[in-house]
Amino acid sequence: MGVRMAETLLLVLSVVLAWLVWMTIRSFSEEHRWLAELPHEVGDDEIGEIGPYELAYLAGGARRTVHTALAVLLQAGRIRISNTGRVTAVADADLPAAPIAEPAGGPIIEPSGGLIIEPVERAVMEVLDRAGSCSADDLVRLVAAGPEAARVRAELARQGLLIPEGAQPHIRRTLDRIRIFSIAAIAGCVVTLALVVAGVAAFEVRTIGAIVIAAAAGAIGWLNHPTYQQEVRSLPFVLLTEQGRHLLSSAQRQHGTPPKGPSKLVAAATAFAVAVNGLRGGGDPRLSLLSDSDGDRASGSGSSSGSAHDGGYSCSSSASSCSSGGGSSCSSGGGSF
Repeated sequence: MGVRMAETLLLVLSVVLAWLVWMTIRSFSEEHRWLAELPHEVGDDEIGEIGPYELAYLAGGARRTVHTALAVLLQAGRIRISNTGRVTAVADADLPAAPIAEPAGGPIIEPSGGLIIEPVERAVMEVLDRAGSCSADDLVRLVAAGPEAARVRAELARQGLLIPEGAQPHIRRTLDRIRIFSIAAIAGCVVTLALVVAGVAAFEVRTIGAIVIAAAAGAIGWLNHPTYQQEVRSLPFVLLTEQGRHLLSSAQRQHGTPPKGPSKLVAAATAFAVAVNGLRGGGDPRLSLLSDSDGDRASGSGSSSGSAHDGGYSCSSSASSCSSGGGSSCSSGGGSF
């Protein structure tokens, strides 16, 4: 009776594992189809003013937004970039006038009174004012993870231009479950074989069925996992709605390389050009010193990390990515550089 019970339990276990693998693969396929078949419906809120930082997020995510801020600050003489890619704040420089745009990348409207600095620009200066200097890659990653960039995304989602945050992380978790359940199924197959060899379970129809079902489910999930992983990587980093795509396409047609003219107009046009076309669209050779790679990725060298929390910023690096007076770490919002 004990042997028969073991055989039955092994069969049931293999069926459950196979069902989990199959259901997770099915869920992944449905989620991927939903994401790949964008555009989706737009939100109910009326589209408000869309400036260069909102366009930057639509075009390339949080990193593009920070790149745009760096281009504006560089054009205004507020920062400088060394040949090694380190960004330094320029002392006593005038704050740049922030360009303001009408919806759909319309005509640029210059501020009529006082100088304005955008929140993303202020976040960059907050880090540099405390650190003195910071590697461009760490600075971009740090501010891109901060509350200012998050607020830009939240506003775009509220206006129906972005798919709400969480769509891609959810499908990545589903992908992880496929791998976990596949490994569990393969392990179940190995355990069943071991029990048969040990004489705990008889080699009969139920154990054969358990081995075949578990092995097939594990193999299907495991062998297809790289393909599913590539499908996730092929998804756009920023998921736009139909209206978001239309607005971005319109802005890309309107904003090319910065025109010649008064410095304020050139700075504003540079912001829009970098926002929709990336750093290479800014027309400033100094921008080539920055890494023109939008989207989330790790730093190319050293062992560094960054975080933003409670409206402040902190970063650390074994390679002294941000420094002030030779220090090897920096922080703000309660820390020190």
